[in-house]
Amino acid sequence: YQLHLCYIIFFIGLKLFLLYNLY
Repeated sequence: YQLHLCYIIFFIGLKLFLLYNLY
């Protein structure tokens, strides 16, 4: 489903955002 893919992209984006703020 598209919604599932959207959640995966959101989760990856959130992790990248947190890693970016860490450094």
